[in-house]
Amino acid sequence: MGGGQSMIGLVSVLALCAAVACGGHEPSTSGIQPARRVGSLDDAERATLCDWTNGLLGGYDHETVCGPTLSRTSDSSQQECTARLSRFTGCDQTVRDYEICVRGIAATICELNPGGEGPECSAYDTCIGM
Repeated sequence: MGGGQSMIGLVSVLALCAAVACGGHEPSTSGIQPARRVGSLDDAERATLCDWTNGLLGGYDHETVCGPTLSRTSDSSQQECTARLSRFTGCDQTVRDYEICVRGIAATICELNPGGEGPECSAYDTCIGM
């Protein structure tokens, strides 16, 4: 999957987060120590982070229809998500910043170019090679 497709993959993964986050309640965290670097997570921790992310969105391979010509789909599988996260090796993004970025993208998921604001998402983009 290319760099642009990777962000679309995460964006797609976040499709349902907007619906879940409605009502002003902050979604739970992944349960992984916030100060940990995403690139230092082992396979089981990456799987946990992927399950959390996709869980916010209704599960793996879930489609959110944003309009007549726009829909977003979550990661098709845990393996797709963990493969993306394995690209964070050597990056400085923390789990906390990853979660902030995910929530920012979720808040704008049905926009043409959804994205989180701030350095948290800049680090995400750098880590996946966008």
